[in-house]
Amino acid sequence: MDIGRISEHYAFLTAWAGYPVHQKALDALDQDARKGLAALAQIADKKTRCRDLQAFAAEWSPAPAAAEALALREETARELLAEINALTSEANRRASLSDFARVLGDTEAGKEAKRLVEAPRSK
Repeated sequence: MDIGRISEHYAFLTAWAGYPVHQKALDALDQDARKGLAALAQIADKKTRCRDLQAFAAEWSPAPAAAEALALREETARELLAEINALTSEANRRASLSDFARVLGDTEAGKEAKRLVEAPRSK
């Protein structure tokens, strides 16, 4: 969907808030959004998927698909954190956790990574 059409949806939603037609417009916006969300869910690189899901959610809010994109982003971030925690080298793990916390610090997994980075080192 092009930006002009998205802007038209938002303008319509704003103008007709509180009227029954508002829900139909929101449903139409969500239907268009879901097409893009399906493609994003298939991105193999999890870091890229997380980045693109965040941008998608910002662009397509208030469509319900935007909230689903954020939930998928959280799930993907948890998967990435599990992969990082499985690293055998503590130095590599801490460096990866630090980078993860910086990039995905707004997710619950990112907050957990920050706690792990700030925890005392094991000896």
